[in-house]
Amino acid sequence: MVAGRSNLSQFGCEERRSDADSGVELDSLVLQVALGCKAIAKRLATGPLADLIGKAGAVNVQGASEESDPIANDLFVRVSTWGGQLTGMVHEEVYKPYLIRAEYPRGECLHSFEPLDGCANIDLNVAMGSIFSILR
Repeated sequence: MVAGRSNLSQFGCEERRSDADSGVELDSLVLQVALGCKAIAKRLATGPLADLIGKAGAVNVQGASEESDPIANDLFVRVSTWGGQLTGMVHEEVYKPYLIRAEYPRGECLHSFEPLDGCANIDLNVAMGSIFSILR
């Protein structure tokens, strides 16, 4: 434990010890989500250099989509689909549930997420984040 706080891996280990039913499946999926968050943060850090700022020309359920919206969404889908923990996903950028392709193993969890909340303010350099829920 660093500075009296636990990190994501330590939290997962503690939860698994206290609840035998939570298992490795949930641990792996949460770590995949963390990987997606790191990839999004890296892309945002180079946003202006990679032309990731501005309107995408697409519309999501909240209105106009930012350039970073579909990129963040794609990153979350890519890091989550192959692990074998999910049966499907739902997210803001797509109006229908995303089912796991047949070539990947399927698990018992559903993943609901907003990969980049607050991205309409990306040009203001204010806080943004990812919101997710994992349901068995």
